[in-house]
Amino acid sequence: ERSPFGRMRCQYYITLQTVMGSTVISEKLPDGTVTWQPAPRGAEDRTAFARVLRTADCFARGLTVGAVRKHLAQQAGAGAAAGKHFAHGAYRHISGETQDGTKGAARAPANKALAELMTSAGAAN
Repeated sequence: ERSPFGRMRCQYYITLQTVMGSTVISEKLPDGTVTWQPAPRGAEDRTAFARVLRTADCFARGLTVGAVRKHLAQQAGAGAAAGKHFAHGAYRHISGETQDGTKGAARAPANKALAELMTSAGAAN
């Protein structure tokens, strides 16, 4: 049976938590725009319905918020699976994880900089 709301579509995004406890969410939209949302409203609600795919402690990498933002902004551009590729690539860049998944995929202890790769499903109109 078809849904009256349309086809389900996954949205991949990355959640960053700084050492100071601030949260940033970044994702690539279907039009190729890369978003950067510091302390976004409704982040807890969105995360509550999302599935955490991977989490990494990034503190030892020594990355700054500005450097991460600059790198992610350079990833703008449309593509069929752009959001998924963007989120996975952003996670690998920030966590230091390689393409084969080695290094950086462990759960982080409290009070560390975190990167989380998330996915949530929603109806596409």
